[in-house]
Order: sequence, then structure tokens, then C-alpha cells
Amino acid sequence: MFACHACGAELELGLNSVIGRRDDCPKCRAPLHACRNCAAYDDSRQNGCIEPNAEPPRDKTVANFCDFFGLRKGAMAARQEDQSARARSALDALFAGKRAQGESAAPADPKERARKALEDLFKK
Repeated sequence: MFACHACGAELELGLNSVIGRRDDCPKCRAPLHACRNCAAYDDSRQNGCIEPNAEPPRDKTVANFCDFFGLRKGAMAARQEDQSARARSALDALFAGKRAQGESAAPADPKERARKALEDLFKK
């Protein structure tokens, strides 16, 4: 089963499973000859492709002239969330338990925050 990278619609290619550069998805009109629809596409790689000789285009969702293109079987995996957001949520989860153990949130007034930080520093 072949699917569109943009909408996930199943593609009926019939006997001819070759995708041309100008072929579009019949449902959402997204270009099918795009990196995100290729079997060699790998988001974790530097250029987004496991083929070392392929010249990477800037936009992986538009049609390209890549000679190494092979239509991906199955639906495209969902994009991973941003790494910085994932790290931030892990830090929040790590320090959430510390606040729950009795530490209150920092006061809004800068003078009060500074006084509380000084008291916490010299606390025995």
C-alpha cells in the first residue's frame, strides 16, 4: 500500500507504480515525487536521506528531480516533536517533584525573590 506523505490517503497506482515528477495526490494535491514520500527519506539524518549520493533539496515536501526516488510503502510516520520542547518537558517533570516536596513558587516581586534566594542560600 502506498500513501501520500501529506494527508495519508491511500494511492491507487495500478500496475504502473512509477511516480513522475509532476504527479499529485488525488485527494490533497500534494506532490508525490517529494523527499517525504521516498523510501530513502530519514528525518534523523543530516540531509534527511539515507542515500549518500543524493543531492538534498531545501524543502522536503515539494517535487524534486532526484534519481534515487522510490515510493515509500505505508503511511509516513508522524514527525517527532521538537527536541528542545522534549528536553524542556523532561526538565519540568524532573523538577516538579522538588516543588511538590515543599518548595513554593518564587514570589512575583523582585525584592521578595532576592530575599528568598538569600535566605535559601544560607538555610541550615
